[in-house]
Amino acid sequence: MRSGKLAYFLFLMFLSEVVSAGTKPIDGLPDYNGTYFGTPSTGSRYSSSSPIFTTLWRDNYYRKTAGCAGEGCGKHPGVDISVPSGTPVRASLAGKVVRMVACHDTWGGLIVIEANNPYLSGEKIYISYAHLSDTDVLEKDNVTEGQIIGKTGGASTDNCHGTSTGAHLHFQVDKPHSGLYPWYPTGGVESKDSNFEVVAKTYNPLPFIQGHGYHWTFGETGFKELWGASNIKSYGVDLSLLWIDGESTSTSIYRSGLHSPSCAYSDGYPCSRQVAIEASIYKRWVLSLDFKCYNNPVTVYFRNSEGAIGGLAFNYDSARLYYIPMSKHSNWKGLITDLWMYPSNGCTASSGTKEFLIPQMYFLR
Repeated sequence: MRSGKLAYFLFLMFLSEVVSAGTKPIDGLPDYNGTYFGTPSTGSRYSSSSPIFTTLWRDNYYRKTAGCAGEGCGKHPGVDISVPSGTPVRASLAGKVVRMVACHDTWGGLIVIEANNPYLSGEKIYISYAHLSDTDVLEKDNVTEGQIIGKTGGASTDNCHGTSTGAHLHFQVDKPHSGLYPWYPTGGVESKDSNFEVVAKTYNPLPFIQGHGYHWTFGETGFKELWGASNIKSYGVDLSLLWIDGESTSTSIYRSGLHSPSCAYSDGYPCSRQVAIEASIYKRWVLSLDFKCYNNPVTVYFRNSEGAIGGLAFNYDSARLYYIPMSKHSNWKGLITDLWMYPSNGCTASSGTKEFLIPQMYFLR
């Protein structure tokens, strides 16, 4: 079993590992990993042609202003979901309404719900739904998961759109803090989140509406989802696979801000390969691997926000899922910002061969 069939089979196996972490706030939202650049080729800041993610967590609105795109290039504290005004909004988790403003100067219609963090036992999180054109709940109301709580707005023609210039839902997950929910950076979202200010106040919202942690599925031909590679002849994405044609014994693949941001979007601006993975939540790196050539061990490395580096090794034996217990390493703590994988030590193959096939990568708790 190879290529697309293998990827589908392994995905079915993965479903048994998924943590149920909520309902999507908008019906029909596609799965997306939240660490890329929204949907490729959508053009303007907002588009209501289909349910898509536009501005993602820790990114910025305008690449030309910030000169950078991708996670860490900005301080956007949530995710913007582009849908037409009047689209029903559902509570992604059950909880209590702790704030409701029918018409806020900045947020438009706003609802904030206190809920239990499905990833961290005993922690409360505060989920914000902003730029609403209509609200169906009141403060102190208890809501159930999936309950319709309002309708989207944000278009300039809506009566109360706040500072929004296009129809969308701003969806944000705040950590407990002493300020007012939702949190927003005082200096705007265009500057880089180099001091992890956004991470201190919020969580990446995508795992809370998709039921699982960070994941890369390479579902779009040609888009590598910001994974870079070194010591290779070439690499790319085809048939839902990230493939690598290795060149030397030290071929590597990475999501790391330590590497030169050589990837560029269609407008020519560089991107960030950085990630921001909460080590206390996401403890296993799940790799779907299919190697044509291998000499063990396979090694994975990481770096946390304090600069400490760690690594783990495992043996490849066949095309399957590999569960790497990252939390066993003492440096797997705090915030994980960089990832590397050396797919096979000392393995190269004949010219033109795609030695390493990676259908999917995940982080689970």
